[in-house]
Amino acid sequence: MQAYGGATLDVENVKVHDCTGYALVVNGSTVTVNGLTTSGNVWGGINVDLGDGVKTPANLTIKNATIEEPTSVKVEHTYSKTTPVTATIKGGSFQSVVNAEGQTEKTKLSVELGEFK
Repeated sequence: MQAYGGATLDVENVKVHDCTGYALVVNGSTVTVNGLTTSGNVWGGINVDLGDGVKTPANLTIKNATIEEPTSVKVEHTYSKTTPVTATIKGGSFQSVVNAEGQTEKTKLSVELGEFK
């Protein structure tokens, strides 16, 4: 799944397994997750980023999810110098949450609750 370029998406009670990329990509959009289960996706569970030319902020809020990939949530900021990229985790089960190397000053990651295995 991909939310792109200003879209608003609510993900509720969805399962995504065995994709060749990420289960969910938040690309310059606002996404709220409440009940997402992922496993076996090659690149990882969720990616929050801005694609080339995307000018709208990328915002992810996870209320509840079970993300089984080693890279459960990856927050990165590849193209824009000023457009915000944020992720807030309020609950769920994860393997890892990653702020991309060298990009922490351009991203905001907040973990309020959750279980990390």
